[in-house]
Amino acid sequence: MTRLTEFTSYADAQKHYSKEKLWELFDGDTARFNISHECL
Repeated sequence: MTRLTEFTSYADAQKHYSKEKLWELFDGDTARFNISHECL
């Protein structure tokens, strides 16, 4: 499974985008999300 950060073009990232893949970029999840932690 390819992560969103592995795509080299914007078109590929758009084509393979999903909300589930977006959450892979964060330590938190929909139930426990700390924006301060993610920013630092």
